[in-house]
Amino acid sequence: MPDDPRAQWPGYGHRRERLGRAFQSSDSYATTLTVAAAELYDLDFLEWAPETIYLQLQDDLGVTLPAGNLDRIMAAVSVLSTDRFYRDLPGFIQLCNVFAGSDFTPLVFDPADAWEMAWAITEVALLDPPDEQENVFSDDIRRYIGEMVKREGIVNPPDVLALAIFDEHNPDPMADFADDPVLYSAYWKNQASKGDEIKLMLKRQLAELLSQIDELDLRRAPANG
Repeated sequence: MPDDPRAQWPGYGHRRERLGRAFQSSDSYATTLTVAAAELYDLDFLEWAPETIYLQLQDDLGVTLPAGNLDRIMAAVSVLSTDRFYRDLPGFIQLCNVFAGSDFTPLVFDPADAWEMAWAITEVALLDPPDEQENVFSDDIRRYIGEMVKREGIVNPPDVLALAIFDEHNPDPMADFADDPVLYSAYWKNQASKGDEIKLMLKRQLAELLSQIDELDLRRAPANG
């Protein structure tokens, strides 16, 4: 890119190579890809069509963007430019799947499970920090989260799922074991381990995401180029 003014930034060639690797890696998180795109294009890309993002990255970095990475970028764009993640249940489910690494398949219903929702909410909180004084999620979404947590029998969900609304008429799955302390204890430990596993996965993936962003070696140019 001989006419690119960024070529004059100290070390830009090295950072350009790192950005290219991030865009090509199927392990890159949506936040990593979004930060990399903002490094190149400010926030202009939020208004671009998916095809434009794909072609622009191909022209500027010589990379072929994997379909999954384009899906994750567009999921982040949706979060940053619309309220679908917070207010529209079908949109929330689709976006959770994409943030968690699934392909975008709009014609196939793929329920978002507790892990997928926990990770998506965690990552979206980094991209679009919520107002702590306001519950931005619709009641439909909160009830869906509560239903999935209960269906999976998770008795100690991570804090990011604390916004769930539980149906009071839905019986406690542990009630069947209430009269048998041994079975109750064994069942509780088994179900509690599911929540612990999600918490550990959140911790691991958050560390990976922060490491990916650090690897980008970001250095923004002045706004006037």
